[in-house]
Amino acid sequence: MEELFDIQNETFCPTLLLVDDEENILRSIRRILRGLNINVVMATSGPSALDILQHQEVNLIISDMRMPEMSGAEFLSQAAQNYPHVPRILMTGYSDMESTIEAINEGRISNYLPKPWDDDRLKSIVADGLQRTQLKAHNEHLTQQLIEKKAALEAMNINLEQAIANRTQDLQEKSAKLESAVARLNESHDSMVSLMSNILALRDTHGNKCCQVKASIATDIAKELGCNDETVRSIRNATLLANLGKMAFRDKTLDKPYNTLTKTELAQFRKFPLMGEAVLLGIPELASEACIIRSQFERYNGGGFPDGSEADSIPLGARILAVARDYIELVQGRYTGSSMDPLKARAEIRKYSNERYDPQVVGAFGKIIEHYSMGEVVQDEQSIPSRHLKSGMRLSRNVYSPEGISLLKKGVTLNEELIEKLINFEQISDSPLDIYIAQSSL
Repeated sequence: MEELFDIQNETFCPTLLLVDDEENILRSIRRILRGLNINVVMATSGPSALDILQHQEVNLIISDMRMPEMSGAEFLSQAAQNYPHVPRILMTGYSDMESTIEAINEGRISNYLPKPWDDDRLKSIVADGLQRTQLKAHNEHLTQQLIEKKAALEAMNINLEQAIANRTQDLQEKSAKLESAVARLNESHDSMVSLMSNILALRDTHGNKCCQVKASIATDIAKELGCNDETVRSIRNATLLANLGKMAFRDKTLDKPYNTLTKTELAQFRKFPLMGEAVLLGIPELASEACIIRSQFERYNGGGFPDGSEADSIPLGARILAVARDYIELVQGRYTGSSMDPLKARAEIRKYSNERYDPQVVGAFGKIIEHYSMGEVVQDEQSIPSRHLKSGMRLSRNVYSPEGISLLKKGVTLNEELIEKLINFEQISDSPLDIYIAQSSL
């Protein structure tokens, strides 16, 4: 128990349960893992996999999302309830985001494997999952040792001072190992947040392009205000997951600047903080983050939504998130479709201090923001009317019809024929199209 599990360690042969209704996929994964010291057990359905779990010890589960009779989300949920100690990995093509979110909530997955997968990535995920199993056993072993050593110390006679001193030194060493193991478990919690943030990026590439920058700014503001480590961590995680509720948005709505949203789209927009909170309700460890996400659009003067909270009744994390988010999105052009100079964006934040924003948060923002360069934030694009398009221009976003149907994909280089078709479509639909062109192609 002194060393963590090495996937090539011949003294320990863990069991991996693969669940997929397609046998060729099961055989393919087993073939990839053949050179590793792993016992691979396969099941073609959720019920048969549950039967295996009932009769055989398993160290790691990899399950496909879409299966007949019982979905991957349902199977992982039952596995989480009955065998919570076994790490669970979701295998999905991201065609059904609602089911993916359900698997995260109910199945409490520790990682995901995209289809089609990269062989090296597959091996890495399997190794990581088995290391976590070994780490938990290692943690339990150290905890048991600690209990036993403490009991031995309490039973010792006062005359055995030297023996007590020796035992105490041994306990200190074991305690250090235990703290290291707990730290690794905390890292797995952060990995879940990163997983959910990565899933968000699959849908909203514009909204998540600068997610890490927002999280970094929010973290620095929290530290400047003297927040403790736990609070800083919650604020960072909430910033990474702030757009979780946008998973239900149509692609066209995700791409639109905020000031061009229709009345219907705006109503949906005002609900997304509540949807983000709802997604996290099943994860007690993220309760603080859920509260921050719900309140991220509250205003300091009480004019925000969804609760109309004001001043200190708004969670501090939400007040920090609002400043970090709005600054980045002003520079990025998410509000109007046009990028704003960083200095002007800072002035905009200061302008609404004590109205939209907490003045203390704005003050801390002013102290830390000089360290950030916004070159990577500004969108390399420009909104151009169809009549001003020219051959050779390249689309930086998808072009959608008023009904949300994708007309042209991001990256397409325009020619005269495509430009004429776009103009004719606008005339027929009697509605202008939102067309974004990469600056580098102008």
